[in-house]
Amino acid sequence: MKRFYLLFLSTLFFAPSFLFGATEIANGNLIYTWGYGDVMNEIMQAVKGITTETSYIVNAALAISLLLFSIKKAMDGQTNPVFEFGKMFVLFAVVWVMFLKAPNDNNHRFMIHDEVTSKDYVISQIPIGIGKSFALMTQFEKVILEAMEKHFSTPQSTNFSNAGLGFSLQVMSTLPSVKLSAIDATLQKNIDFYFRNCVSVGILLNQQGRNLFQNSDNLMQDLFTNIGNGSQLTPLFTNNNNIEEQSVVPCSDAGPQIVEMIQKDTDEAMKIHAALLGMVDDMTNYEQKFLGAAQIYNEQAVSARSYLQQSMIMLASQNAIINTAKSVGLNPASVAANTAYADQQFYASMHKHKDTWRKLICL
Repeated sequence: MKRFYLLFLSTLFFAPSFLFGATEIANGNLIYTWGYGDVMNEIMQAVKGITTETSYIVNAALAISLLLFSIKKAMDGQTNPVFEFGKMFVLFAVVWVMFLKAPNDNNHRFMIHDEVTSKDYVISQIPIGIGKSFALMTQFEKVILEAMEKHFSTPQSTNFSNAGLGFSLQVMSTLPSVKLSAIDATLQKNIDFYFRNCVSVGILLNQQGRNLFQNSDNLMQDLFTNIGNGSQLTPLFTNNNNIEEQSVVPCSDAGPQIVEMIQKDTDEAMKIHAALLGMVDDMTNYEQKFLGAAQIYNEQAVSARSYLQQSMIMLASQNAIINTAKSVGLNPASVAANTAYADQQFYASMHKHKDTWRKLICL
């Protein structure tokens, strides 16, 4: 009976180390990414599939080629067949061990760690030559990036390490998918009428209104407080239990109420945007990374929330201008063409900043 208890206690003590120790990843098997961890994971999964599913074909091809080479060298009287066979055997063995052999053990198990999203991907049965090459290159990249941020005081260096290149582009490319018109149709209707009755009049009365609207870094303030603030009347709709109620109020009163509606819908918009980026379960991390990405393209960005609001109001303004053009009988296609050109200029500016960052990283 004592032997049984001794065996039982030994199992409880040693089993966890065997079970959990088998999944430990060595530091040399860590692959770092900056916002493209999912892409790297797919690449490594493809490598695993090729090496595991076609291993018998590759092994057979190696054996046949080694046999043919041995026969050729044995018939060649000008060379030492034993030396040539040994040299080729060593070469084939190195290729097989480094790039074709992929057993399911710790030496062939790698972890992909994304510095931006904090996600980890564990992938096993990766040839050690391929896995170590990726690990060595990304670890060297990590050292260079940390050294740059430590010794160079460029404003966006830390932001790049937080947001990454791939993630920052993904953040900006998904912004047009977050629209107030899809979240709250009533709010978009209010913005449409506010543009028609308040903003358009404000731009006509204020000579600087057009420039203020075009160059605004804070559309929330400029549109609903500065440009559209006036005594003219505009309809204002409220949604009460799916029942839309209408009232007519001065533009000076409609602006603050629309701002309040936008503030309420921003929480849902942030969750939608975080879901598009795969970070809905960690909103704090999402806001931090989003702000880092935003500051790469706009140094004046102060928070992820305000930057998302700026984007949504910009898109809502475009819809309001097109809807206003339709209401007065103008062709909205001309407005759409100008909008497309503005979008093209916006993304061209983004790519220009991206190229600048690539040069900085290379330096």
